Order: sequence, then structure tokens, then C-alpha cells
Amino acid sequence: MKSSTVQRILKCLGHRPGEGVLLVADPSSEPFARACLQQALADGIEASLLSIPARAAVAEALKGAACAVLFG
Repeated sequence: MKSSTVQRILKCLGHRPGEGVLLVADPSSEPFARACLQQALADGIEASLLSIPARAAVAEALKGAACAVLFG
């Protein structure tokens, strides 16, 4: 995935420099989310990926995130 694509996605979401990003993906969207994660990390953005088999864990994980990208 291109750096510019990830940067545009984050800009649209209101992400600011220095903020971390939580990517949340179900199994069907995990490959795309993992590509976003790898590029965000390569761009120096603190990012993590939460793979969820069920959506029940999402609310708890989002509590500490300034910016989140949900795929699904």
C-alpha cells in the first residue's frame, strides 16, 4: 500500500501528527488492514491492529484511541 494512501485516509479521519492509530478488522478485512498497518508503521506512525472474531471487543479497545480505522 502506498504511503500517500494511508496518509489520505488518516487526514480524512482528522488524524494529527503524534497521535496513535488503532486499526480494527474482522477476518474478511484483515489483509487490507494489515497492509495499512505496515505502511503506517513504515511512516513512523504509532499504530496497532486489533483482529476481532467478534465485534464485542471493539468498544473497549476504542476507549483509549484518538483515531481508529474500522474495516468490515
